[in-house]
Amino acid sequence: MAKYGYGGKEELLYLKAYNLAKEGYSTLLFSFESAPIKLLPVLASHVLEVDIEEVKNPSEEIKNRMKQELTKVPLTYVDETSLSLEEIEKLIIKNKKEKNVTHVVFDRVDEKNKIDQLANKLGVKAYY
Repeated sequence: MAKYGYGGKEELLYLKAYNLAKEGYSTLLFSFESAPIKLLPVLASHVLEVDIEEVKNPSEEIKNRMKQELTKVPLTYVDETSLSLEEIEKLIIKNKKEKNVTHVVFDRVDEKNKIDQLANKLGVKAYY
């Protein structure tokens, strides 16, 4: 049986962000748990339904499929390990203005109430 990704709980949120984007919602993903070097292969493994090892050392076919699938959806990600609420707000405002972001996904949230209030204030839907 193929193993997609590494099995981390945050991977479900990466998929949530991808699926929202695939449905046409401009989505911003805050990935506090991993750098793009981990995030993108994990996401590609799940999206392409291929073993994570095939994505870590991809063939030309896998590279082409990754590029095709991951670039055709309106998904933007931020990979900072720690951001203040004010920094998060600025990034959401910027991406809402530049990319018409309507949905925001966080792979880790310490203060859910504050995130919910911020999302309400900025008119975006938040997932965590």
